[in-house]
Amino acid sequence: MAGAFSGLRFLDLSRLLPGPYCSLLFADLGAEVIKVEEPGRGDYARRTPPFWGDSDVGAYFLLLNRNKKSISIDLKAEAGKAVFRRLVRHGGRAPRELPSGRHGPARPRWEALRAENPALVYCAISGYGQDGPYRNLVGHDVNYMGYAGALSVTGLRDGAPLTPGVQVADLGGGALMAAFAIAAALHHRRESGQGQLVDVSMTDGVVSWLIPHLAAYFATGRVPELGQERLNGGWPCYGVYETADGGHVTLGRARAAVLGELLPARRPRGSPGPPARQGRRRAIGSRQSCASSSGRARAPRGSSSSSRPMSARARCSGWTRSSGTPSS
Repeated sequence: MAGAFSGLRFLDLSRLLPGPYCSLLFADLGAEVIKVEEPGRGDYARRTPPFWGDSDVGAYFLLLNRNKKSISIDLKAEAGKAVFRRLVRHGGRAPRELPSGRHGPARPRWEALRAENPALVYCAISGYGQDGPYRNLVGHDVNYMGYAGALSVTGLRDGAPLTPGVQVADLGGGALMAAFAIAAALHHRRESGQGQLVDVSMTDGVVSWLIPHLAAYFATGRVPELGQERLNGGWPCYGVYETADGGHVTLGRARAAVLGELLPARRPRGSPGPPARQGRRRAIGSRQSCASSSGRARAPRGSSSSSRPMSARARCSGWTRSSGTPSS
């Protein structure tokens, strides 16, 4: 796989995260990626601290743009446009991140460049896509996550939605979707000889990641809620718990058949557990653990304190308290 994309040239006009991460995936697999930057300014990530060593270049920029070449071209000047057209003419895929409402539609630019190279694959990554009512709105990762509905299922029960620590819309909804779409366009070009315009909406990409929640909604009509679904805090056997030593442990046992080994056995208070597993049971059996000594499941911190405990086997098998039937 190391040289899977060798022989392909990418002209990367993007900045910051989505576009550069997309082209990085191809660069790491052997493609020639030429990063095209504005003279005097360049990619804003160059000046994003922390800086690498004694240099004035951000470590974030260096990690994100490894295995790439770089060229500075003034695309507003006729001479610069001529240089870029020559690069396109001699083969190139052009991933470009387009902040919505700032650069206008991508199709006219693609059609102009297509005259230089009919096989050109032009990828435009934007917040809301090239058409639709939000196409002219400016935004960032958290805005796309909010519009897509992902924040409505991210957070603690009875609390406010939480912003993820990773840019899901930028990376998942934008960069990864763009990389897959470019690969599909390259396959199409191999069969037809023609390039394509690839329109990637980061918001649309995030919506596609909500399949588990969307499937449950379409089947039941119930809107998913914070901290109450299978994998966002609703199941006691799938979550993050505080340990006795003040740390945290992740618990991911979605099958009831294997949950029993994690439930502490009922024994007199203060009696030692099996020597080989004592420390592990003490860590898991803290106040915020998945189960109490009685074998009754308790929700993680942040869940509603008024909810009654429920059999761990029943809850983690997908059975609901109200109907006694398997939940979807």
